[in-house]
Amino acid sequence: NTTTNTENNNTTTNTENNTTNYKTAKIEASDANVIYLSKTSPAIAECNGVEYNSTNVDNGIITFDNIPASCNLDNILFEVPADAIVDADGDGKLSEGDQTIRMELQTKGNGSVANPLTTLALENNDTAMFNLVKNFNPVKYKLALITGELDGKKLDEKAKAKYKAMVLASDLIADMLNGKKEEKKKEV
Repeated sequence: NTTTNTENNNTTTNTENNTTNYKTAKIEASDANVIYLSKTSPAIAECNGVEYNSTNVDNGIITFDNIPASCNLDNILFEVPADAIVDADGDGKLSEGDQTIRMELQTKGNGSVANPLTTLALENNDTAMFNLVKNFNPVKYKLALITGELDGKKLDEKAKAKYKAMVLASDLIADMLNGKKEEKKKEV
């Protein structure tokens, strides 16, 4: 007999006399909406030295339903693989116009966004920078610059300049980190 109860991001599974508690963690991959992760290369959540594979991907939200209850969701390191496919044309399905993420993206903490800036901050152990950019989604802000609105609010010139600088920085860092990873591959 197996029973599963899900409540407040916690799942309890009872199998005969064994009880295991799990938490659900979710992150967002920012390069665009991730719509496909290969089974051989899923997103990874690392807690207390143990890795857990992603269990679902939907509209750019990557879900992990298998995190032990003992893990602090705010301290989990998440990695989105470089071969994840993103919905570049916005049609919500795998199609010819879709693209592959060029670099592994990292973030830390439930609900955060994996983007080139969080990846750089974590690689350099820069907590202040990470806290500044952990909710920054370059795709969302690029769209805001085009439409002039973010979350239903009109952007003033100061906000547009700030978002443009963050998007440019993100793109430059992605190119720089991708180049650094390519150089390491050539050395091997």
